[in-house]
Amino acid sequence: MNYIGLTRKSQPNVNKVILERWRKHRSRARNESRSWALYEYLTAGGLEHEWLHRVLYIIRGRKEAYAFERELVKELQPVLNDQYM
Repeated sequence: MNYIGLTRKSQPNVNKVILERWRKHRSRARNESRSWALYEYLTAGGLEHEWLHRVLYIIRGRKEAYAFERELVKELQPVLNDQYM
């Protein structure tokens, strides 16, 4: 399974920022009832899987980053991204 997610860098250490964002995804999947493909997958057993996180691109500017994420998701069609399909 794959997922593309945008993470805003709020600290100098990129790895810590990514891990914090992933922690929030896991917490929301467990505690909120959102019908997003990622959260449904996580609650159906995906929390038990090992996940690889990596930075694909660094984009400056919030508007530009969100536009780039939308285009990347449309192009690559990752299974767990359903927000831009």
